[in-house]
Amino acid sequence: MLTFKHQMHNYFKKIHFIGRFFQSLCIPLLICSFFCCFTFWIYGAVTIPVVCWFKIISTIIFILYSFNYQQQQLYYYYNLGASKLQLGAGVFILDMLIFIPTLLFLL
Repeated sequence: MLTFKHQMHNYFKKIHFIGRFFQSLCIPLLICSFFCCFTFWIYGAVTIPVVCWFKIISTIIFILYSFNYQQQQLYYYYNLGASKLQLGAGVFILDMLIFIPTLLFLL
């Protein structure tokens, strides 16, 4: 049985791996976020559904493209105990945690 200290160490280790994987996708995701926020800023609140769906779909496409394009680098994360699902979900959540407050700031 793992102690609380070891459980927290494993938890923070996985967060660190998700952060490292996010670094490889940071530029395209931030460009997409900028485009969505700019569109929302220009056209107003009418575009919220379109902007949000565009951001969600483009984030998923970037993650899947990264899984196919960086297959050799994924072995690094597999050996450290992170799965594709953990990496993809972590990057998606982190990206939305950046995008949603930015969009709310523009309201």
